[in-house]
Amino acid sequence: MDDEHKVWQLHISARETSDSVLTPVIDLAWLPYLELITAHHHALLKDTAPKAFTPKCTSLMLTYGPLRYLWMMRFVTMHQHFKQLIKKPKSFVNVTASPCSRFQRQNCYELAVNALSLSSTITNGAQHVVTVVCLP
Repeated sequence: MDDEHKVWQLHISARETSDSVLTPVIDLAWLPYLELITAHHHALLKDTAPKAFTPKCTSLMLTYGPLRYLWMMRFVTMHQHFKQLIKKPKSFVNVTASPCSRFQRQNCYELAVNALSLSSTITNGAQHVVTVVCLP
């Protein structure tokens, strides 16, 4: 089997495994099949790139239910974002306050840009119409 064919089989196996793992509802009859396709995926991955993975246990689905509700992709993304916010200014004086204030300012700016681009007028809580041109 050539390398391209192995990589393609690995891709298909990974998609099949992730489709089974990330289903919103689990049928207990699927677990043996999931273990089988996970073992097949691990064997392909070990053959293709032996140092590229750490096998995970599929028995977590029995304990916790659908794994799609336990994944941490959003946390990892935000953690990476904050790490970059700390590294950019190269200031390690107050490591927790600097990224938080920058993140809040960025969110405020994005919300303001979205609000201003949606319409030419802004209505506040007292229902006074203010045109965007009048704002400083």
